[in-house]
Amino acid sequence: MDVTERRARERNRGAAGVISEQGLYAINAAAMALVTVAFAVSVSRRPPERRKYFVPLVVVPAVATATFGSMSQGVLLIERADGRTIPLGRLLTYLVIYPITTGYIGWTAGLGRRGIGILSGCIATVVAGVGFSWLVPAYSSVGSLVTFGTLLVLGYLLLGPYDRAARTRPGECTLLFGKLRNLLLTLWVLYVLLAMVSRQGLGLLDPFGGVVFGNYLDLLAVVGFGAIVLRAREATAILVDEAAGHADEESADERAPDDRPPGELRTGESAGD
Repeated sequence: MDVTERRARERNRGAAGVISEQGLYAINAAAMALVTVAFAVSVSRRPPERRKYFVPLVVVPAVATATFGSMSQGVLLIERADGRTIPLGRLLTYLVIYPITTGYIGWTAGLGRRGIGILSGCIATVVAGVGFSWLVPAYSSVGSLVTFGTLLVLGYLLLGPYDRAARTRPGECTLLFGKLRNLLLTLWVLYVLLAMVSRQGLGLLDPFGGVVFGNYLDLLAVVGFGAIVLRAREATAILVDEAAGHADEESADERAPDDRPPGELRTGESAGD
């Protein structure tokens, strides 16, 4: 038996040889598919004019279903020179899930596009740092420095200025912001710790343990995020009403002069202009 074949067998051997690594990904894909259906049913019960604001909640588990399903078939898995497997699909999932999550966090705090973009950029940088550490182990310290540094910036923003902005919002929105923020920060602290002790890092966890814990955190992230938003009916009603009102204002501002009713003036325009 050559080295490559031995590594493949070791990688696919699960607990007591029962569940392989790809089998664990298949289980998680099935769980994410069930979550997708449950969230889709819940969103479909919202009024038609409000559903578009909740569609991302269905996109998140749907993307996770696709990526974990791909990894269960051996796709989006990369083997390093030392034989350790890199779950590339997991990183791609994070690049979709967490910008959407930070989008809702920023929306709840009343941030503009710039503030939400900064949050999403921080998350993308954290994921890039983790991926660099995994793919280029010789320079893992660089990736770790980027990851930890960006997480500190993210934590400062969410616990500092963005928290103060959220406290000026209606009480239900402030509460929703706190729940989503705490979930995000808690998960990423756990992700980093897991990355450090898993086979891609110090190798303290075997493949089975690393994949199981990673799958658990991913499922917690998807279910927790969606459930928190869907259950916050008062907060989301406020947010949707604000978004709809803002859209109506923009539509009115863009209306052509000829379409204005007789005698209607533009904002800041006097009768003598």
